Amino acid sequence: MRIKLLIIFLAAIWYTSPSYSQIDDIFGTVKKEIEKYIDTTSTPKEKKKKKKADTTSVTAKKNFASVKINFTREKEPDLTKGEPRFNENFNFKELITACVKLNEQFGEYPVYEPGDKTTPVKQDYPTGDFYLKFFIDYTESPFVPTGVLMGNEISGKTSALTLYCDNCTGDAEAFEEQVKELSGGKHVIKVEMWKGTPGGLSGIEPVAAGEFTLYKPVLKKFSDIPAGMTNAGLEQDAIEAINRYAAQENWKERYYKAVITSPDWYISRNEWTSIIKGRSLEVTLLGKWPDGSCRFAEFSVWQSYDGSRYSNVMIYNGIGSMYDCECE
Repeated sequence: MRIKLLIIFLAAIWYTSPSYSQIDDIFGTVKKEIEKYIDTTSTPKEKKKKKKADTTSVTAKKNFASVKINFTREKEPDLTKGEPRFNENFNFKELITACVKLNEQFGEYPVYEPGDKTTPVKQDYPTGDFYLKFFIDYTESPFVPTGVLMGNEISGKTSALTLYCDNCTGDAEAFEEQVKELSGGKHVIKVEMWKGTPGGLSGIEPVAAGEFTLYKPVLKKFSDIPAGMTNAGLEQDAIEAINRYAAQENWKERYYKAVITSPDWYISRNEWTSIIKGRSLEVTLLGKWPDGSCRFAEFSVWQSYDGSRYSNVMIYNGIGSMYDCECE
């Protein structure tokens, strides 16, 4: 009805022939009236409401992701009281301790049957066995120690495991033997800690992993020492003479190879009378220590002279330099 009235009003104004400016005003007025009518008669639009996230169905999952193993030179640090100084590089024969801080209690990490890696086995104990995998220069080592977390670590998140030390026992002793077999130079050692036992109940991924660089000195080779003279009998006499002296002095090593480095015997005389007192040889002997390491040392051996002949018994006469070397 209101629209009809507006049209009649418009026609009346048009009939009276207004100016162009008046026509613009009229159309503007009509436009406003129509817009008001549309606004009052149309249905208002509903504003979209943001939906709140439904958190009632979300179940918090425990974080069993593998964590980083850090390494230190400290012996069995208490990780519950702070972190020791970590290192990524170690020299041969330095103490190495692996430090683990898990996201969850060790006993809660899942284990699976060997043939079924989808359904975790129910565990009624707070902890469990663990085993370590070692990768030396990115090749898996056949050495796989097993053990049980001890002390405060039984139901905790932290563990400090001694991997390498001088004269270690247990798992570390076995790993020490592996390290001793390495050639001189730089080696990358990766360590993985797994829950379970090799071939039995086990996790599907390591609970922790980390790596460090081990620097082992480039060792000399006993076989590279040039011989001054070759005599198998004298070489064996020298070995027996030095080992007798080593036992007498409670030395740990025993020698098993010899090379004569002097080209001939050195004759020793009395400085006043020039009477022969005896003769000596310079020899280098290869020895092995209880920890499996080897060194060679320079020695002098001696045979006394009685005025008519030299003694059949060779004895220790002195020691020179000693060098770490490969065992041969």
